Amino acid sequence: MNTGSSATSQPTAVPSPAKPSPEISSAPGDPLFDPSTADYTGVVTELTDTGFLLSPTAVTGGGTGVMASAGGSAALPVLCTENTEYIAIYAGADGSARQEAGSADLIEPDAYLYLTGSETPDGFTADAIAVLNP
Repeated sequence: MNTGSSATSQPTAVPSPAKPSPEISSAPGDPLFDPSTADYTGVVTELTDTGFLLSPTAVTGGGTGVMASAGGSAALPVLCTENTEYIAIYAGADGSARQEAGSADLIEPDAYLYLTGSETPDGFTADAIAVLNP
């Protein structure tokens, strides 16, 4: 008599493959940038003297309750400081991903970004900017 047959005869749900955890190849001890924690995501529309303008595609608000619709018409002024961290995220078609430390040179028109930072009266000050497939 097989007493555990009902447990083995039931199909088990197989979760969808999760996105691979990105790795920072240039500094393995540093924490990873998690795109799901981004305050803003969007496309760079124009470079400025102090940063760039972002056309937001999603705004999570980071606890501030700020929301914007996809493809909003207003460009968000983003200020970059000497403390802004730049990260390159390389995502492959096969679901692989890796991260590397970057620089301000990653910021170009039409680049897709993930931003964390804080709201200011004049826009947004970036603490970290992750560029997708620079």
